This record gives sequence, structure tokens and C-alpha cells, in this order.
Amino acid sequence: MSDNEEELVSEGFDEDEEILEHEEGNNEEAVPKQTLTKEIIAENISIPYRLGYGFSYAYIKLDCSDKNLFDIEILRGYIHLRFVMLSNNFITDLSPLTEMSNLQYLKADNNQIISVESLRSLRYLQYLDLSSNKLTTINNLSFPYLQYLKVNETDTNLSSEQLPDLHTLELRGNRLNTLNGIDDMINLKTLYCAENLLRRLEGISSLKSLVRLHLRDNRLSRLTDFTENLTSLEYINLRGNQISKFSEVKRLNCLPSLKFLSLVDNPITEKDNYRQMVIGLVNRLQRLDKKRVPDIFRSTALEFVAKHVSLYIEILNVFCGWLRKPKIRLLFD
Repeated sequence: MSDNEEELVSEGFDEDEEILEHEEGNNEEAVPKQTLTKEIIAENISIPYRLGYGFSYAYIKLDCSDKNLFDIEILRGYIHLRFVMLSNNFITDLSPLTEMSNLQYLKADNNQIISVESLRSLRYLQYLDLSSNKLTTINNLSFPYLQYLKVNETDTNLSSEQLPDLHTLELRGNRLNTLNGIDDMINLKTLYCAENLLRRLEGISSLKSLVRLHLRDNRLSRLTDFTENLTSLEYINLRGNQISKFSEVKRLNCLPSLKFLSLVDNPITEKDNYRQMVIGLVNRLQRLDKKRVPDIFRSTALEFVAKHVSLYIEILNVFCGWLRKPKIRLLFD
């Protein structure tokens, strides 16, 4: 793959997204819809590429975003395209792309696409963005080389697609109330599930390669689905959930690689000694709510938590007598 190709395929692989971006929808009355023509293609096609070992060349990149297109039938004749951008149009049918056997990058967000069954033949796809369409499912798709899939704001449910190479999945704003079906994506490294209706994280513990997890603005109050199996998980964004107990935060201490945690806009942040308690309970943290955790503060926070747990055990002993197996819970819960 050439340098130009690698740059395009990796364009969407930016994992450092904190604030969700919402693209504006199309205004059907503002500009009349149009059919894609040779003239429009000529103005927006680029990157000549040699075919085989001869002297024949073909252009492999087409960017026809924001053209008010509804008919792209002409693309059936452009079989050598590898990078196609069709964002912000009125397209309902992607079947004209089916003959592009070497297509690697497809960006078709903000259209009116209902089904993607016609994409089955595109086995070399590595990047696919279908966000803000009218999809309800992406079942039965098999993309053995797909690395990045974006289906934000589509009401799409998870399913067991055959996506063995997928490393980034975006499912923002899909009104999901479950993650059932995600446990087969064992190579997933980054998962964006912000702005859904999640109360549980079923299947998450199977994702041993997961590094970054974005769960902003859901309905999580318990963190029982996090286990020590998540050996690679370094970053969790839980901003805007319903976490109110330190005992739930303590469950994250089982994650051996956790370094970054955000609990902003959760009820727990209003509690006394919030920062000390969280850092003492999850003592590997390097940043909490985007603020760096100095080593000296980590040490004092650990002592703070140990002191208050010991105090609670003493209180139990006074009122309950000697306890053979005391059940320790956090004093401030």
C-alpha cells in the first residue's frame, strides 16, 4: 500500500475524542438534489494509480461529499476506486459500488441509506462510516479486513458480524440498552458507546484487547461487568452517568492497566473527599477527570482510604463484637 493509501485508510483512526461532534443534517429544501455526473466526478477525482505492471493508470480517490447527490448510478463504471467519500448527500442506495472490488475506504455518513446488504462484495474494506443514516441493522456483513466501523446515530443494534480485524467501533447515540453481541469482537481496541441507554455492560469482559472505552452519557450506576480479564484497558470515560458509590468505583481496581478515568457529572463527584477516595481505591490512575495525579498525592490517597477502612472495621467490632469474616464496605457509601 502506498503512503497516500495508508494516510487515507488511517484518517479516521483518532482515538483521542472526548467531546462528541454532531454533524448537521441535510436540508432537503435548501438545494435541489442532483445526479452524479462525469463532470462532477472529473472535478473531484484524484490520485492516479498504475494498474499492474503496464502503462495503464486509473484514479483511485473520489470525494463527492456535500454535493446534494441522490443518484450515484454512474459509479458502476469506476471499478478501480479505492477511497470513496460520499458524506452529506441524499443517497439511499450504495449498490453502484459493488463492482469496486478493491475499495478500502468508504465514508457515506449523513445520507438516507436503509440497507447495506449490497456492500457484501467489498471484502477489502478497512474503513466504513455509515453514521447518521436510516439503518436499523448491519447483520450478515463479512469484512475480514475491516478495522474501523462507524455507525453513530443510526439506531443500529449490535450483532455477530464477521469482523475479525475490527479494532475501533463507534456506536454513539444509537439508543442501545445492551452490548449483547460484542463479546465476539475479541480484537477490538477502542469502543465508543456514548449517548446510549446502557445500564449494564454485558460481554465487555471478553474484550481482552480493549484499550479505550467511551461510555459518556449513559445510565450506568453499577460497574460489576468490569473484570480482571480486561488486561489492556487503560482509559475509561464514564462522564455523565449515575455512579454514586465508592464501592462501585473500587471494582475498577481489578483492571491492571487502567491509567485514565473520567467521572465528571456523576453524583459521586459531589461527595466529600471524592478525589482522595477514588485515587486511593484505584491507585494506578495517572489522570482523574483529565487532571494529572502526582505520585505524592497517590500515596496520601492510599493512606487516607486505608485509614478509613480500618476505622470502619473498628466501629463494627465495637458494636457487633469480634467478626470472624467481617464484610468490609466503604464508610462513605
